[in-house]
Amino acid sequence: MLRHAALIAAVFIALYGPHLVIAWGNDGHQIAAMVADHFLSARARSAIDVLLNPKGKQGTRPLATIADIASWADGVKRPGTCWAWTRNYHYIDTNDDVASYQCSYDDSRDCAYMQCLTGAITFFTSKLSPHCAGSSSRSFGTHRFFIVHFVPEIHQPLHVTSRARGGNDIPVRFDGRATNLHAVWDGKMLLKSLRDRHQTTAERAAELIRHLGNLWVHNLSKWNLEIDLAMTNANGNLVVAAQWAAEANQRGCEAVFPLLDDGAHELNHDYYASAEPMLNFFLAQAGYRLAMWLNNAFECQEVE
Repeated sequence: MLRHAALIAAVFIALYGPHLVIAWGNDGHQIAAMVADHFLSARARSAIDVLLNPKGKQGTRPLATIADIASWADGVKRPGTCWAWTRNYHYIDTNDDVASYQCSYDDSRDCAYMQCLTGAITFFTSKLSPHCAGSSSRSFGTHRFFIVHFVPEIHQPLHVTSRARGGNDIPVRFDGRATNLHAVWDGKMLLKSLRDRHQTTAERAAELIRHLGNLWVHNLSKWNLEIDLAMTNANGNLVVAAQWAAEANQRGCEAVFPLLDDGAHELNHDYYASAEPMLNFFLAQAGYRLAMWLNNAFECQEVE
């Protein structure tokens, strides 16, 4: 399984090369999906299983688990593909006052006409389960692929901010190398964490699942109850998705950006020691919420 996951990552790199920009990185999305897999209901699992292709057919790559489809939405957003129009749906440029560190997310201001990550979650969710009461509308597989990707995506704090283009314009040194703040949170910090602990993505997911059963168990009932796939706001977006965007925006402002002047900064051991536990919590939360999202979407419809 681990060799298979590595092969999937290699195939994506070979296909999309430098054009592939992945939030959370392939590892982060796989971990969130593995966490979600543990909490899926029977109906939601069936809805995902029908998309999988464990052996690979007619020259296609194998898709054995939900983790293998977790980064699909990143691979199809490159220019020239039929899903290129989703490229700008992987983040939200908030129009808050970044200069004074007064962060905020306003759905009508920051996601007009549903043209952002919050709107994308709303749109693709509407294609999963239009109504529970006797709907016969077919739920197309690609919509599930996007939800598996976009729900964890909104938990990446630097994807809901306008400050320095989500940290892309903040040069830093991390783990002895020059990079930028966004890249650190997208994948470099997780890669360092996995390497330092000698863990695979599957082992990290198992660790987070254990934490959700004890250390963070007090959060689960709230995370479950908050999901309402029918309640939209005046802007047409799902209320809970907008709430998650606001949550991520605050995390970016209060916890992620180092309180330093512009310029190149060394993200030292103290920064890493504070940030790495937050990263793990965000991934665990993203995975659990994804499972609850899918469970709610498919709880009262037959999987087609």
